[in-house]
Amino acid sequence: MSANGLFNSARPAQDLGLGLLGQLTTGTAQLVDGASPLRGIIAQMLGVYSSAMLVIAGFIILYYFVITIVDAAQTGKLFRRINPIWAPVRLSLAIALLMPLPMSGAAGMNSGQLLVVQVAKWGSGLASQLWSMATRDSATMRPMIASPQPVPALALVRALVLRDACINYTNLLATQLSAQALRAQKAAQQENPDSEAAKRPATVSLQTVSEMSRSTNADGSVTLPYGWSDRPYFCGAVTTYPASEERDAPAFFMIKRAHLDALRQLEMRTGAYATDFINVLNGQEKLGSRNPASMAELYEEIMRSSLAKPLGTALDVQLDNARQVLGSQGWVAAPAYLDTILRLNVRLLSLNASLPQVDLPELLLSPPPRPADPNQPTAEWKLYQVLLKIDQSWGEAPRMPPLSAAGLGGLSTLLSQAVSVTREVTGPGATGHQLRAARDLMRTNDYDWSRFASTNPLVGLAELGAYLTGKSAELLAGAGVLNNVGPVTGPTVTLITGLGIVAFITSTALLLLVPLLPLVRFMLGLAIWLVEVFEALIAIPLVALTHLRADENGIAGQSTVMCYLIILKVALRPVLMVFGLLGGLVIFLLMLAALNLLLGGTMPVVVDSGQIASLWFVLLSAVYAVLVAGIANAAFKLIDWLPQRTLTWLQGVALPGSAARPNPTEPPSPTS
Repeated sequence: MSANGLFNSARPAQDLGLGLLGQLTTGTAQLVDGASPLRGIIAQMLGVYSSAMLVIAGFIILYYFVITIVDAAQTGKLFRRINPIWAPVRLSLAIALLMPLPMSGAAGMNSGQLLVVQVAKWGSGLASQLWSMATRDSATMRPMIASPQPVPALALVRALVLRDACINYTNLLATQLSAQALRAQKAAQQENPDSEAAKRPATVSLQTVSEMSRSTNADGSVTLPYGWSDRPYFCGAVTTYPASEERDAPAFFMIKRAHLDALRQLEMRTGAYATDFINVLNGQEKLGSRNPASMAELYEEIMRSSLAKPLGTALDVQLDNARQVLGSQGWVAAPAYLDTILRLNVRLLSLNASLPQVDLPELLLSPPPRPADPNQPTAEWKLYQVLLKIDQSWGEAPRMPPLSAAGLGGLSTLLSQAVSVTREVTGPGATGHQLRAARDLMRTNDYDWSRFASTNPLVGLAELGAYLTGKSAELLAGAGVLNNVGPVTGPTVTLITGLGIVAFITSTALLLLVPLLPLVRFMLGLAIWLVEVFEALIAIPLVALTHLRADENGIAGQSTVMCYLIILKVALRPVLMVFGLLGGLVIFLLMLAALNLLLGGTMPVVVDSGQIASLWFVLLSAVYAVLVAGIANAAFKLIDWLPQRTLTWLQGVALPGSAARPNPTEPPSPTS
């Protein structure tokens, strides 16, 4: 790489650092139009200020001229007070720095101020070149991207089977009741055609369940309910997010399409299985070869084949697009690129896990009243008993894809879960059921701690934050339902509400505060850089005046070197900030990996406490969030610390006589 290319940005027109610098100094208004008039006034003030410094320099030169003549007249020596070699050089350099440049683009500045601007541009260009090396290949960030996992397949099969069983058995009962009503009406007409029973049309308590019209929700998802006009969600509903190549990024389009394809193929199998199950309950035939485990494996196989290589390619395309867009903006976009990686993790987790959403049949969420005569049950009670029997036959298999496992999506699924586990069962066992419902909400046994300890630290951080977000919503919604059950659960409701709030604050810290720390520190460093540029613009005329001291040796005296360090800081701060950001990221990843390994090994033992697992889980997660925030703050402090410490050390090297060691010619101080 040539020296010219080393200090120049690859795309100066899009470089954000150069754009901000141009806004402050000599560039055209591109970013903030409102600052242009004020900057014009400051440019005029700098021009007047530079002219004033030039006049002052003239008086200083005149002073040295006069005392040289007077001293020569008194002593007969012409250059006794000035250095005959260095004084002309220093004088020429001072005049060169103070020389006004009325050229186009100078904005009233002198040559020294334009030198400061050029040095700042070189520093920004070098920083952009270094950052482009880190983003030259999108595969650099690929290990930090979460691999989307399908929703819990067995839970999805369970929900679909319950929906299909509800549809099939409702249609069967509706047909039987309709036939009975017609037979009763015909019998009444034969006995007494003029009676009210003969004239009244046949009515049934259940109607055939059919697919209702699709409804598009505010978030773009489409819900297809199964029921009739007055009870559209009688047998539940399925909510999906349609895939669109026009609106979706390639990765998200792949995920949506894979879910939709797998769901459609799975629905055909569960429909047939539910029909067989109903036939078995009616004693008509034996259950076929279809079983929930094989259907769950089918769904997972479809998802794996759809999300294997194609999804990886789509993710690489999206990462490459982000790299190109933010890479062209130079070093200032460095923290934004890292933040994009972290946000992409959260979006992948939440979008993937919220598809598809299957609501349970209404009867399982709100059971019908128990019939007064057990020998004459209502049709809805019969249907409820069938669905309850099917539901209980699954044993310990997941009931629904819970929101805590589903990340940030699936609020309708969450509410169904909360209502289903807290439905009130009439009779003496109601209190016990309420306590079991609270216990179910307090469980946290659906988190994979071994995977958390072994995965990329940033992926694990995003997964835990998404889990806690879902867990907080689940706890708060469940507490709201439990609050209406009865006074026996009052303290439990308070505990669950408090845990939900703590879980929400913890997830907010992990998903929002921690990723923003490098961005905040980097933007503050950028502001400090611009302040230093402005300081150097004001200081450079004074630097020129220090060259007029004619009795010192060298081009620059000790005081002048101090001034030049300001200009050096302007050039080096962008470069050191980029090193600080990447170094801080490496340190953060190392410390976070160690912390995740410790937490992944100890958390399963700590939370294995039965009914209060969520208590320890949420509290330890809060401690984890505090530790992660502290580690991130300490690691990314390198963005500020590296420029500050390095430039301070450089100042000590440049001026060894002022601070490093005392002057031996000076007498000792009274206190020594």
